[in-house]
Amino acid sequence: MKRALLLLLAAGCSTDTLDALLVPASPTSTAASITLDHEAVLRFQSDWNEVVAVGPIFAGGKLRLQYDASRLPNCRATKYGLPAWSILAYARFDGGAALQVALTAQGSLLQGVFDVPETAKTAEVWFYNNDYYGCKEYDTDLGKNYPFSVAAPAV
Repeated sequence: MKRALLLLLAAGCSTDTLDALLVPASPTSTAASITLDHEAVLRFQSDWNEVVAVGPIFAGGKLRLQYDASRLPNCRATKYGLPAWSILAYARFDGGAALQVALTAQGSLLQGVFDVPETAKTAEVWFYNNDYYGCKEYDTDLGKNYPFSVAAPAV
């Protein structure tokens, strides 16, 4: 950097020219910024209702799923006195590849978070419960999965 300054000074550049090269110019127009930190919350309750607790789901944001484990009550094995079962959440955006996250206990509900692609327009969600001994069950809205619309990013 010092060598470049010496070369510019030796070439007869004024200090104003140097300042213009070294200090970033302030933008003349501001581009619209997209809000990507929004987190939508979908709650899957024990009474089989699905509630948008915080919405809408925005493309480029996050999608938090809150799940009442009593919706899938059958696979609850233990091994060495400890729980040996899990519930996974799956999400698919615009019919693409299925993503999965293991739900973890946070308060009385299990929870997991997905990143929503910036171009997403639709989301579908379903759940899978299994245990150490091979028990498997699904919560898929009777095989249809749970569909949700995704809104364009907020600007």
